[in-house]
Amino acid sequence: MDDSIGDTATTQTDTASWRFAEPSDAGFLYDLAVALDPRIWRFSKHGTAPFRALETVGEYEIIAVLEQPDSGPFGFAGLVDLTGDGRCAQLDLHTAPVPGAADAARSVITEVLDAAFANGQIQHLYIERFDDDPDLIGHLDAFRLEVEIPEFAFVGGRLASRLTYGLSRDEYLTWFDTR
Repeated sequence: MDDSIGDTATTQTDTASWRFAEPSDAGFLYDLAVALDPRIWRFSKHGTAPFRALETVGEYEIIAVLEQPDSGPFGFAGLVDLTGDGRCAQLDLHTAPVPGAADAARSVITEVLDAAFANGQIQHLYIERFDDDPDLIGHLDAFRLEVEIPEFAFVGGRLASRLTYGLSRDEYLTWFDTR
């Protein structure tokens, strides 16, 4: 694994954070896409050659890098406009395959969701994952499974199902008010 991904991510909620991606993060995003291939489907469906990966990064409206002060970036959240008017979006959320990364991501996902819904434009947000990916949203009971495509792709030596979870703006606001 490339050094830009890091070896571990701590699980302390006071140290995990996120920030908007910068051009200098391109190497980290590419290394993560290659390390997780084919789990980041947006990248994998077109191939992970460097020029294709740069084109894929361009599909995101916003990219947040998840990081730790002591070990650097360990994941990302990328927001894609699905309808052209910003009302329906997909959040790609992935972490490096290192100990503690999923826990650290779960510690900041609430902040990432708050930022995604803050502009008032998004009415529905989707998150897709394979059935054996680390569950980065499981503790957020506002999300609901909307679509399951059984045996979608050959991943890690087996056919994995693709899951799509959804969260409407109203569901988010209700969840936000009760947390």
